[in-house]
Amino acid sequence: MDSVILRLLSDEIGGGLSSTVEGVRGFSPMSFAIGVASKGNAPGPGLGSALVVCLDPSLPMIFPLGTSSALAPALKELECGVPATVLPEGFIQSMHDNLHGSTVIRLVQHDSDRVARIEFSTKKGPPLELWLELFGRRPSAILVRSADRVIEACSREGTTTSSGVLLRTGAKYEPPGQRNKLSGDETASDETARDRLKESLRDMKLDAPGEELEPRLSRSIKGLSPHAAKAVLEQVSEAGPVSLEGLLDLVGRSLHDPSRYFVPAVKISKGLQAAPPELFPVRAAGAPQLGKPQLGRDDSLPSLKLFPTASKAAEFAFLEFCRWRRTLAAQRFRKNAEVLSEKLSKLRRHLEQEVAISDRAHDFRTAGELILANLRNIERGAASVELENIHGDGLSSVLIELDPSISLSGNAERYFKKARKAERARTLLKKRIGQVQSSVEEVERFRAGVPDEVREAEAERLARELERLRVQARFEERRRARAPAGQTLSHQPKSAAAQTGREREGTVPGTRQGFNPRAFETSEGFTLIVGRNNKENDFVTHHLAKPEDLWFHASGMPGSHVILKKKGKSEPTRRAIEEAASVAAYFSKGRTSSAVPIIYTEKKYVHKPRGAKPGTASCAREKFLMVRPRRPAPRPL
Repeated sequence: MDSVILRLLSDEIGGGLSSTVEGVRGFSPMSFAIGVASKGNAPGPGLGSALVVCLDPSLPMIFPLGTSSALAPALKELECGVPATVLPEGFIQSMHDNLHGSTVIRLVQHDSDRVARIEFSTKKGPPLELWLELFGRRPSAILVRSADRVIEACSREGTTTSSGVLLRTGAKYEPPGQRNKLSGDETASDETARDRLKESLRDMKLDAPGEELEPRLSRSIKGLSPHAAKAVLEQVSEAGPVSLEGLLDLVGRSLHDPSRYFVPAVKISKGLQAAPPELFPVRAAGAPQLGKPQLGRDDSLPSLKLFPTASKAAEFAFLEFCRWRRTLAAQRFRKNAEVLSEKLSKLRRHLEQEVAISDRAHDFRTAGELILANLRNIERGAASVELENIHGDGLSSVLIELDPSISLSGNAERYFKKARKAERARTLLKKRIGQVQSSVEEVERFRAGVPDEVREAEAERLARELERLRVQARFEERRRARAPAGQTLSHQPKSAAAQTGREREGTVPGTRQGFNPRAFETSEGFTLIVGRNNKENDFVTHHLAKPEDLWFHASGMPGSHVILKKKGKSEPTRRAIEEAASVAAYFSKGRTSSAVPIIYTEKKYVHKPRGAKPGTASCAREKFLMVRPRRPAPRPL
């Protein structure tokens, strides 16, 4: 809340309220209302039926709620946006217990800052004070005893306020202060203070204030917010060249009697979607002038509304803030539904692709029939065969892949099995596509049904419905099966760009299920096998390696076990050994070093200590090399 607006509000409400507190109730967004009524249940003077405090960081504020306000009749059912943003229940209960039956004495602004103090008198206990720190980052409400300022209740238990005070029930509260700023009275009357301020602003160009002087004034003078400084400087720029003395006189008069110089204004973003409303002062149309007459701020702008009192402006800003939150909640529901709809649509497209694959059932059956029809013409042990298409369905010949390890009739039966599987899958996939499409339509109906503004009770219902749709979408994703039709008739190998990293590196045939060590070739054709983790290192060293193979490992640091396989009776050359050592250096913790120490020996001298963890090895007769780490070229085996 702007410091000038708070000053206008405190002057408007004034002291001597003598209003009895009937209770304290909390509601969203992070707000509470102190219900008041003077004797005879008549509204207190200047205070209305309640004092509303909003502690939401987007718009911290306080304002009196009049009995004629559109907000007053619906205060019990007030619903303003996302349900999670409410104050702690214990704080509201403690406030109610301490303030119920007390009398509101007055509301004052503290130290010309965005801090308000509300004083209460009680019949039995000591007087109480409610301190409201209305800063944008961490707004807080702290109820303390007036005599010793011991905290009775606070909205941010266990956190630190902007003044560096730890909020905790039973601790002593210290209100924030502006020690390095001058007050408006000092600016208007205190010569010493004016001299200090002149010294700090002497290098400013008053004939062209621009953006540089506004923050300097705001940081130097208490209660002069950036918006108020801008309003003051507007008068300076229109009056022509003015002395620093004249500027300080205007600042002092403006803060001493702000209602003559400033008018409360509320800025609303277009469509209530971009940003929350903003409450700040603008220059009053009839404010005293420095020089020539000037016009007031144009109040015809659609995004800027001017108000005669700070109470009316604050109440309007709060209502617009609640509308903005409801609109934002609606946008989030629609956005989440849109993301969910796109996810389901993507799943439907994948299923349609699988249906296209399952439509190859005719091709698989044709392949099986052609194999049976040409049993005498196909060479045994062939990996593929091209046969004349006797069915005449558009292709003169068909390339059919064969498994040399099984008989020709076995190959034909395999294709018939693929055809039956594809036919069954096509029926199931089409059924699933219909189910996913129904889910997409249900999500779209949900998105279309989200209103422009979502209230709290409605937000809870929509959140439950959206979560149900999410669970249903996750269930559909888990049910997605792999393409059931198997390989196509004329298999085309993947391009190098489409192959995965493991396919480019190569794999080792005959490895156990769950193990997939890397495999490379040296420039001379020797095979390198590299473990990926501790368990795979054990498997590579103690199961894949033969006793005469060479074993490599980085010395004194974690790394992969690397095996250099012998090629028949040929011993590995010096070049192959160095390349293997470079690979071991690359797959170690020393990868980024310029040189890594590597030990190597024959596998028969490598042993695993009894009871040791996976990947642990001890060796004998090792040799030593210093090599530069080198990533091996992707040469699949």
